[in-house]
Amino acid sequence: MSLQFTVRRWGAGLAAALLLGATVPATAASDTAGYFNPPKFASAKLSPSGNRLALVVKNDEGFEALAVMDLPPTQPPRVLQSYPTAHVTDVNWVNDQRLVFRVTEPRTDMREDGSGIFAIDHDGADEVMLTSRRLGNNVTESRVRSRVLPYNWSLHDTLDDGSDDVILEEVIYDALRDPIGRRLGRVDSKTGVLQALTAGTDASYNGIEWEFDRQGTMRAIRTRTQGRDRLLTRRSPQDEWKTLWDRDLLADDTLSPVQFENDHELIVQSSVGGDTSGLHVLDTLTGKVDPEPLLRVARYDIESAIVDKRAGRVVGAQLTAGRPMTVWFSERMTAIQKSVDLALPERFNTIACGRCESSRFYVVFSQTDKLPGEFILYDHEKKSLSPIGSMRPWIDPSRQGRRSFHWTQARDGLPLSVVVTHPAGHDGKEALPAIVVVHGGPWAEGSDRSWSGFAQFFASRGYRVIEPNFRGTTGYGRRAFNASIKQWGQSMQDDLADSVQWAAKEGLIDAKRVCIFGGSYGGYAALMGPVKHPDAYRCAVSVNGVTDIQLMFTSARADATRNSLLYSMPRLVGDPDKDAAMLRENSPVARAADIKVPVLLVQGGRDRRVPKEHADDFEAAARKAGVKIERVDYPDEYHSFIEVKNIADFADRSAAFIDRVLKP
Repeated sequence: MSLQFTVRRWGAGLAAALLLGATVPATAASDTAGYFNPPKFASAKLSPSGNRLALVVKNDEGFEALAVMDLPPTQPPRVLQSYPTAHVTDVNWVNDQRLVFRVTEPRTDMREDGSGIFAIDHDGADEVMLTSRRLGNNVTESRVRSRVLPYNWSLHDTLDDGSDDVILEEVIYDALRDPIGRRLGRVDSKTGVLQALTAGTDASYNGIEWEFDRQGTMRAIRTRTQGRDRLLTRRSPQDEWKTLWDRDLLADDTLSPVQFENDHELIVQSSVGGDTSGLHVLDTLTGKVDPEPLLRVARYDIESAIVDKRAGRVVGAQLTAGRPMTVWFSERMTAIQKSVDLALPERFNTIACGRCESSRFYVVFSQTDKLPGEFILYDHEKKSLSPIGSMRPWIDPSRQGRRSFHWTQARDGLPLSVVVTHPAGHDGKEALPAIVVVHGGPWAEGSDRSWSGFAQFFASRGYRVIEPNFRGTTGYGRRAFNASIKQWGQSMQDDLADSVQWAAKEGLIDAKRVCIFGGSYGGYAALMGPVKHPDAYRCAVSVNGVTDIQLMFTSARADATRNSLLYSMPRLVGDPDKDAAMLRENSPVARAADIKVPVLLVQGGRDRRVPKEHADDFEAAARKAGVKIERVDYPDEYHSFIEVKNIADFADRSAAFIDRVLKP
């Protein structure tokens, strides 16, 4: 049955109903800040049974606030938490009556207690502080009573088991403030009382993932330490942990626990028997994985499973196949997805639910390449859709560029995907000037057709934007991942140049007018671009980019953990001793003299992921070599910039810099 798309007045006027005074920012889509302003509506989450909706929206001071409304909606939402100097984030339902959330003050380091976790009833009663925030702030009031845990505890999961409990996770630090382990605790969100779940267990101390059965018993732990990836299970709290799976850190068939669907069958996510990650059944009695997957998709990894906690089973899975997609195992949810897609055609519609199999209401996040996204309420009983709110209502879709997804091939035959953002009005083949935007990580999600602020910003300036999902980009299977090992500055760099060459052959770009832009690893790649492929790029923009690979291992200011420095980084990037020559050969600081194009260097002064000594050393080497270099510093910014004014400023400076080179 197709849906009738109905618009209710409460959805259109929600900001006014919230009485937060929040208004749509005056920034027009053509103004730089409009592309980077945080969303007006950040999230909309249903309670487990679907009878209430929690909303995170902007207040009058521009900070995220929490409101709740009952469903079906008959009254305006009630504001529960709104602060003039702090954000309310990470909102989750404990049960139908109670929520847990984080309050964060911008620009305050976590280790200075700038963030805390709170719980509160849906009507604003019984507020409790669960973890500490910085002393002396004025965010909380005397009504808060607490038995407070330290700042190094964070929310791990909610339970939907009828209790007021949540699972919190503690990160353990050594004397040098290096994280060395994790522990879980079950905490009563009304009293703050903690029940340790993993005390005295070495395996759980080294855990990175934990799985509980429907009775709330911890049954599986995934550990990753000293170069090994292990999965341990037990049948009851009285039993010893048993290692079922023990693999090398980078093995293709490691297991990630998802859900116990009965006493001995654990759904796991793995690439067992294939290239891409799928869902399999692990028999915890025999330790064997069923080689026949419940779900596997060619070319694309499953990113996450959707679990109905009350039903105790996996009901679907999400992946990105050029666009966000959901595969449902439930007939009910498959029918709902089909109806929503028919009512909202040509959109990427992601449905969120708590008890998916029994709820009346569902939240739909609907987006396109030109629409940043909006939240919509689906009423299954009435088969209707009602708008909740738009993330960035100031963005005019008609002025955004089309984003297209393509498959091409690297010079060594590896399949590569590329996302292209076309300037509005320039969808066809036309040799436009181009900017190659390289994502960070590098072992991280890449680009898809969803709306992107930076891509649309550059496209609005008349550039075709090329975003290669180079080898190592997650979500594309083990072959692509394995092909990236120890390939910084080598085949990973070739992938970028191959994407440029493909776009030129397709008639989309002028190969003689291309610049390269990126942050973090992307900043590294931007600097290595004109080194490795001097004819491919006319200029380079590096934001908080790595310039010296060896410095990643030795900098006292960097935030890499010891486990990473000893085990994963030497395997993935290169051994600082055995591969010293290779690392130097592929470090921009050592190759500065080979750069013959203008460079813009952008650096955040408080960056601990890539400390400013990377920029300092490269700038000195570049100036000595006669490179035409400009540098812009933002002393109070971090690895990821926080202040919109600074993001907009370096975006404008980047565009002006590129204009001077490509549009003389």
